[in-house]
Amino acid sequence: MKKIVVGAFVLILAVAIASCGGRNVGGGSRGTATQKAPHGGFRFPQPPSVVTTSEERNAFIAAHYWDGFDFGDTTFLRSEEFRQTLFPNFVGFLSASPQPKADEAIKIVFAAIEKQDTAVWNLITDGFETFLYDPNSQLRSDELYITVLRSMLASDKLSEADRLRFEDRLSMAQRNRIGQPATDFVYTTWSGRQGRLYDIRSQWLILFFNNPGCHACAEIMEGFAQSPDIARRLADGSLKVLSVYPDADIKAWKEYYSHYPKAWINAWDKTQTLRGEELYDLKAIPSLYLLNKDRRVVVKDASEVGPIIQALDR
Repeated sequence: MKKIVVGAFVLILAVAIASCGGRNVGGGSRGTATQKAPHGGFRFPQPPSVVTTSEERNAFIAAHYWDGFDFGDTTFLRSEEFRQTLFPNFVGFLSASPQPKADEAIKIVFAAIEKQDTAVWNLITDGFETFLYDPNSQLRSDELYITVLRSMLASDKLSEADRLRFEDRLSMAQRNRIGQPATDFVYTTWSGRQGRLYDIRSQWLILFFNNPGCHACAEIMEGFAQSPDIARRLADGSLKVLSVYPDADIKAWKEYYSHYPKAWINAWDKTQTLRGEELYDLKAIPSLYLLNKDRRVVVKDASEVGPIIQALDR
């Protein structure tokens, strides 16, 4: 089950973005940790006055976040201040930047740590894994992690065993990317009728991978039920929801079946192809996808309703 828990950096990141005129994801007064850290030579970058939009400011901060920083200070790299504040703060600015600018900022980090020993390289790449790959991270992003993985695989610091592991991880991350066609698959309904994802006709399709009795899954169902926009689109047929139970315990699914809305297409993966062939990355449940009328991915692997509703509103 996916439970979103990240450390104390949230306030710091929120304050920094808010001070730049961007969206406010938290509250509080400007914190000293964003201005200066006592170790590693860290100084919080100050965008010049000609940088005015929130996206430009976030991108500038991400690009210059580590200017003058001493990546050779392994004691500080292992400190709680670095791991729970400075590094996730940086990842937050990456997430708030345009993708090309975020990619550039990641490459700047790799250029810096490539000059360091393997211990430093491992500490930084482990940090990227924690915040961009771990399903428990609210900053998780396949798009950003793809850039990280490509940078890792371009390095000679990986062992052959690790190289194979991260090549496989990159392959999974590149499946069902935003803007690409979603992978088709066969589902089976309660009555035994089979259908295919691409046979469902609607302007929008929400693909909802879930498990019976999953608390976070129930929260998503409640979130959909409370959304007037979702209700309106379901009623006029412009939106459909394909709820899929991807596991093998059919008894548990049937016992829970009455909890699913009747307006949805409620199904399970009878052939166990989804997991067996790794058609979708299902290491964490629940997992939401929003697909457009051409069944291209608009939202990938969301763990809450918000990103779906926001994308529909756009």
